[in-house]
Amino acid sequence: GGVVVLGTGGGSAAAAHVVAALARERAKVPFSVHQGYQPPAHVCGPDSTDLIVAISHSGTTEETLAAYGKLPPTAKSRTIVISGGGPLVEAARAESLPLVSLPTGLQARAVFPGIVAALIGLLDGAGLTSESFENELDEACSLAGELAGLWGPPPDGAFPQPSQAAPSPTPLGLARLIADRLLLIYGGAGATDGIARRWKNQLAENGKTLAHWYTVPEAHHDEVVGWDAPAAVREHLYGCLLRDPVAESDRMRKRLDATARLLAGRVGGVTEVAARGRSALARAVSLCLYGDYLSCYVALLRGIDPTPVPIIVSLKEEMARDS
Repeated sequence: GGVVVLGTGGGSAAAAHVVAALARERAKVPFSVHQGYQPPAHVCGPDSTDLIVAISHSGTTEETLAAYGKLPPTAKSRTIVISGGGPLVEAARAESLPLVSLPTGLQARAVFPGIVAALIGLLDGAGLTSESFENELDEACSLAGELAGLWGPPPDGAFPQPSQAAPSPTPLGLARLIADRLLLIYGGAGATDGIARRWKNQLAENGKTLAHWYTVPEAHHDEVVGWDAPAAVREHLYGCLLRDPVAESDRMRKRLDATARLLAGRVGGVTEVAARGRSALARAVSLCLYGDYLSCYVALLRGIDPTPVPIIVSLKEEMARDS
């Protein structure tokens, strides 16, 4: 009947939301993401035919474990586990469930590409896509390597100053513009709304700063009114539109152009970042990678190590004490 992901966090849920956006145009069944302690009722019913995917990189995410644990036996028989270890993998093996193993020794958010690959492979392998993602993997991987060479730290460690002639800033260039501002990230075509969410997650975990994400055209029905907030608030904001020219219809292009124009006069600046690549997967990868580098550069410009997430560790310890 559909594909239902149980997962949360900057790795699992972020990847699932990007895949959900990618799958809109080619999945033969609905694809949804559920975050929290309770699985949706419709997957638990005796007549449900939904495919359930439980994702946790560590295998210890308490919300995912709780939701999985509340599945009835008939629902568990329709479940696939994507994980790197912990109680979730133990449960999958004990119940002989299909298991996709994730690499360990990394932050969950760094395993994001592996989770994306696992999910699109699952969709293809189950025959749930009208057009295979497999044909797009080579271009996506090649483009990621090329962009890493362009956007990554230079070998000598000496970062170049921004070029005034560049049509749009590099991740480092945009980081210089937003290091002391709150970024408003807008998606609106192709997979860009899922990617905007990923950017927000990465700026929080790597950049140690707040960001806001939303989607167009929904923003035109409510959020745009908030752009007339007090000037003292707006001066600390910076806008960024994620563009996918291949996926944008004429009406969506007009909306996004209007968004950039109207926002530019109200906040500290607006940048548009365009996807690169031919295939939908490659274009999504290019925008995700841009956001990854951006978030790390924001931290480094502020003199902060982007790797540790002490407040998340503290929250987990506090939750463990209360249980």
